[in-house]
Amino acid sequence: RQVATSMSSKLLTRKLLEWYDQTKREMPWRNQGDPYRVWLSEIMLQQTQVTTVIDYYHRWLKRFPSIKDVASASIDEVLKYWEGLGYYSRARNFHQSCQQIINDGGRIPKGLKEFESLRGVGPYIAAAVQSIAFNIPVSVVDGNVNRVVSRLNTYKKTPLKNKKAIQSFMDQILDQNRPGDFNQAMMDLGRYICKPRNPLCDECPISGSCKAHKISAESSYPVKTTKKPRPHYDVAVGIIWDNQKLLITKRKEDGLLGGLWEFPGGKIKKKESALKAIKREIKEELSIQIKTKKIITKVDHHYSHFSVTINAIHCLYDGGAIKLNGPTDYKWIELPKLSLYAFPKASTKLFKSIEALT
Repeated sequence: RQVATSMSSKLLTRKLLEWYDQTKREMPWRNQGDPYRVWLSEIMLQQTQVTTVIDYYHRWLKRFPSIKDVASASIDEVLKYWEGLGYYSRARNFHQSCQQIINDGGRIPKGLKEFESLRGVGPYIAAAVQSIAFNIPVSVVDGNVNRVVSRLNTYKKTPLKNKKAIQSFMDQILDQNRPGDFNQAMMDLGRYICKPRNPLCDECPISGSCKAHKISAESSYPVKTTKKPRPHYDVAVGIIWDNQKLLITKRKEDGLLGGLWEFPGGKIKKKESALKAIKREIKEELSIQIKTKKIITKVDHHYSHFSVTINAIHCLYDGGAIKLNGPTDYKWIELPKLSLYAFPKASTKLFKSIEALT
């Protein structure tokens, strides 16, 4: 049996739910009885902390109170309301799924298979929404659950290599009558008690069943993968003016930061200056000529798998018709209108320096 002998699976489950009933945090998406709100919250909470999500969640619902409102909005507006949450494919997929639901009658599918057929709905989102919104007995596995279960059972493999064992364990201890509450209890336990560093074992309702706790080896679990060094890139972007208007371009829908607006540019090659790089990039991407003035600021930004130093260069449009090779759209806009468009966080770091030019 996988469950530690000091505590049966039924007792472990009961203790966990008792703890949840006594300590559960008030969340704006809890106890709503609305699958749309549950689904929205779970998408926002992927890769993002609760404290960050709450404000975004309220702002989103004020503008998009229903699936129909999301479906009928433009992708630009959807991305603007998502701006700053990162992992923008979540918003694009949600937008497309809402449109599909409206086309299919307007109801969020009840049932794992039907729900997982929607764009962007993987096993975790499906299990979370179906168990919490529809009380379907299916267990969730996320980063918090991986950590709790790996410590409970002192698994010798990384969670990625141990997916079947973790899922099997969760299926074994899932409360069939309250699957949504049980799943939220496990996630809350990982989020607030069984934390990555300095877990609060004295407050854990199931520490008596935790093998890692028994040998005081909580920090050794879950077993971690060896991380490769993150590559770093130097990037040049053009702050290109034509009289009082500024040039912005739109990224391709697929890929990193898809569908967002940005200042045109790209990676600086070895032994290439930032000023030479931006002239080359603008010629390649837009087929226009520019005059470069100076680097107005440099900012560093970290993504999940790499980091960049952005060199923002003050430029003047110097002729030629724009022909797009890479970007999917472009606009010449007045500076005050920057805030109307959804930009990556790295680009917004440039705004103050751009405003200082005027």
